[in-house]
Amino acid sequence: MIPKCLPFQEHSELKLPGNIVLTLGNDNDRYDTSSSEVWVCRLGSESWESIGNIPYDTNYSTAICEKPLNGRIIHWTKETEVIVSFDIVEVRTKEIHIPDSCYLDDELNWLDMEVGVLGEDLYLSVNDRSNSKIDPWLIKDYGVKDSWTKIFSISKDETNIYSLVPMHYVNKNREILLYGYGRLEGELSKDVLVSYDLKYGRPKILDIPCMPKYLSATTCVGSLISLNSGKFAKAEKRPMGDTKRKRGATL
Repeated sequence: MIPKCLPFQEHSELKLPGNIVLTLGNDNDRYDTSSSEVWVCRLGSESWESIGNIPYDTNYSTAICEKPLNGRIIHWTKETEVIVSFDIVEVRTKEIHIPDSCYLDDELNWLDMEVGVLGEDLYLSVNDRSNSKIDPWLIKDYGVKDSWTKIFSISKDETNIYSLVPMHYVNKNREILLYGYGRLEGELSKDVLVSYDLKYGRPKILDIPCMPKYLSATTCVGSLISLNSGKFAKAEKRPMGDTKRKRGATL
């Protein structure tokens, strides 16, 4: 069981490789929209540990990617024209600029964008409402704006697919499995899984029997680590320069 005794209630919580839980939030008594405090905890341990602050508010309307890049870098979008990254090992943030073409439409904003990880690359899925299309992008050289590459472009009107985010490469990287919202012919709109053939440039809504109308899809990795600790613990705050770590709460 994960300890819940943190100094704030509104926060974002992520489960990362290495059995680490990462939480970002603000102190309820000292709410500051210019920064967030970062806490870490290993699953099965009995304590949280503060590793410092980052100069961003992650509480309200922040779309955080649940899958870290290289097992250590998380990303999110908000009311900004950049993607924000946070390296949990080096405890530092970085801003990544989105493709220039995403600015061409005045109606396009951060609510129409979703950031994530596909394979070993960062992606940005753009839901272009005015042009009725979906454009997923990959950044081939991490942090370099000019290395953004559009994977494909899907017409919503022609495919009956209204939103999409990449999840995983399949079939020896010849296809991409995506999660989104759309409809099969003769059916009502619903959450869907889509296969996109990179060679032939064709999307296909997967017709899976008994699949629920509303769902949330994600990729996951198996683990033999037990989650049973059965205890709560008091959160502990340490100075940024303190290199001593409590057992069970280290990175």
